[in-house]
Amino acid sequence: MFADTLKRMRESNGLRQSDIAKKLNTSQSAYSYIESGTRVPGVDLAFRALRGAGGQVAFFPTRRLTVAQRAEAIGDALEEGRFSVAYRAFIQVADDLMNAEPAEAVGLSLTEPELLARSEWANALAALVEYSLHKRTLPVPQWTANYGAPLERPVALEFSDSLDISFPVDLQLVPPEFAKRNVLLEEPEIVSA
Repeated sequence: MFADTLKRMRESNGLRQSDIAKKLNTSQSAYSYIESGTRVPGVDLAFRALRGAGGQVAFFPTRRLTVAQRAEAIGDALEEGRFSVAYRAFIQVADDLMNAEPAEAVGLSLTEPELLARSEWANALAALVEYSLHKRTLPVPQWTANYGAPLERPVALEFSDSLDISFPVDLQLVPPEFAKRNVLLEEPEIVSA
């Protein structure tokens, strides 16, 4: 992810790898290892590379987990068949994005999560980030547009560990961010009780 960001930053500023390498006092080939993801730079070198490519790094204090961190917890729970735990982590994403200060909410969602193995959950997560940020008229990160394989038919999330429960879904209550991804989740289910 860092390597892709660095490359996009460099290219969008019309710079060559050799331009950045010169600023870092290294060779173009050494720099290319960073940009290809072959070498993961330390924090200092990463900051200098981003600045050399015309970017900045910003930090913000938070006690909340990022969307990427919550996605990891969701993925772990799904692997273990603990759907109720996955769903609680999913709803916590909505709570965090809706209750955080605006800059924090955007910051929490900037890093693209590792792709969830279950497409319906991946699509639901991307939809949830879009929904939560749209609701607050905040910018939506680009990763949400292509996150998760498209679902061919409408799917409801499985959120019970032991029961096969399915309820009829009122399509008028499904937010557009979910509907366009074929995820059947009503708006009242997105907010925690």
